[in-house]
Amino acid sequence: DKLAIWPVGIDTDLFSDKSLCSKTNDCLIYFKRRDKDELQSIIKFLNERNQSFEIIEYGSYIESDFIKAIERSKYSIVIDNCESQGIAIQEMMSCNLPLLVWDVTHWNDRGEEFRVESSSSPYWSEVCGIKVFDLQSIKDSFDDFKNNLENFNPREYIIKNLSIDKCTRLLLN
Repeated sequence: DKLAIWPVGIDTDLFSDKSLCSKTNDCLIYFKRRDKDELQSIIKFLNERNQSFEIIEYGSYIESDFIKAIERSKYSIVIDNCESQGIAIQEMMSCNLPLLVWDVTHWNDRGEEFRVESSSSPYWSEVCGIKVFDLQSIKDSFDDFKNNLENFNPREYIIKNLSIDKCTRLLLN
């Protein structure tokens, strides 16, 4: 009762809807603090499916390059560890980029004694894309995801729940 959760607002003007931009890549892979073998398995899978892609790795990009990569991409596959909020993921959502998230179920970066339930994208709705928990589920759901890209509207979720205006009102209240 002494703790309140207050997410930071996402700048929906800077991270505007990019869905109508010219797309030269199929996929933007967003990679953060996961096993490199998982990244390699996604690369192999996308190559087998003849999907073009680029990789943005947490800690090694600048914001303007990130925005340009979002503009060029039809969708994103997120390979991320646990997040308290997942701001970069929400920035992609604000740009209306559908997400296929390879989620996690727990945080154990510091060992089993500190293991707690967690998620790669704790702020989420089905309008944003699809969440799965293993490589086989990515393979199984990929065609359905890819064939329904136009039905996802992650920006709608951000506007309703995580815009700067919405989050400021939450803080003031």
